[in-house]
Amino acid sequence: MIILMPNQQTDFEKQLINQTLQKIVNEMRLFIVGIDNKGGIIYANPFFLKSTGYSLVEVLNKDIFDIFIPVNKIETFDKKIRAILENNYSMQSENPILKKDGNKIYVDWFNSPILEGGKPVGVLSIGIDITSHLEIINLLSLNEKTMRDRAELFASQNKELEKLEKALETEKKGVEKKVEQRTSELNQEKARLLASINSFPYGFLVTDTDDDVVVANETLGLIFGVKKTQWHLNDLRDFLSGSVNLISKDF
Repeated sequence: MIILMPNQQTDFEKQLINQTLQKIVNEMRLFIVGIDNKGGIIYANPFFLKSTGYSLVEVLNKDIFDIFIPVNKIETFDKKIRAILENNYSMQSENPILKKDGNKIYVDWFNSPILEGGKPVGVLSIGIDITSHLEIINLLSLNEKTMRDRAELFASQNKELEKLEKALETEKKGVEKKVEQRTSELNQEKARLLASINSFPYGFLVTDTDDDVVVANETLGLIFGVKKTQWHLNDLRDFLSGSVNLISKDF
């Protein structure tokens, strides 16, 4: 059996390998684009064309900047291409490309120089569509922001509730103090009134609608020679032996 080294490969084997590699590249679900050192498109695989909505005829030998690069990304993209060509090294990058309908696809690229005679003559870029991935990240970021905003809102509302509770507690204490103060004033007024009534040299009494005596001074007891703390008009009628009708509704 003969084992062929790379430099011993027949033309048939080389052609077979190239066809196989071409088939693999064409069927890959990756974006593969080749450009020359001026930005002209020299290759675009079927998956890239299908994803962007273009045909090979529409993009071949066209400037990649005119077709696929958003205006606000041209300067950044150009600097990366220049860096790869001038320094002869590979670079990872992430940038959007434009579809034929104007929508964007966000792509994570691996860019490598195309060499001819050891010198860079173009750039081959292989990329993966990360649009959905970024959308999920943005959605998670929005959800996180929403949750953070809600947490801040709840914290703010709790602070306002705490302030309100403190204000209500202060108001409650103020009302209680006013009630206590007013009760004390009323008790003092009552004491002064009773003292004035008790100082009368005459008997004094006030009744309610049920003929119960609600106020009677000490002189009243002295007049009748008894010590009573509660009076009723019937008591006075008994003392007066009916000479005065104190409980008549007609007087």
